[in-house]
Amino acid sequence: MRTNADSAIIEVIDQGMGISEQGQQRIFEPFESAVDTGKPAGLGLGLYIARQLVEAHGGNIGVRSTPGAGSVFYVSLPLQTPPAGPII
Repeated sequence: MRTNADSAIIEVIDQGMGISEQGQQRIFEPFESAVDTGKPAGLGLGLYIARQLVEAHGGNIGVRSTPGAGSVFYVSLPLQTPPAGPII
């Protein structure tokens, strides 16, 4: 974890097979997966739910990845509480 002037940033790095650019654009959507292995890998809701929670706290979540070179998933959360409003 590290911080900048207004955010705390958490990164998780893996050395897996990486995610294509097309996969990176859809993995935070419900019922999506980065790869099709031909066998069940879950419901495809984990990253969608994570995005909803992070955004409800005024932050953002994303991934940087290169096929064959692993991935970096990151969460950035504000150091100050966001203004009160409805949670979607």
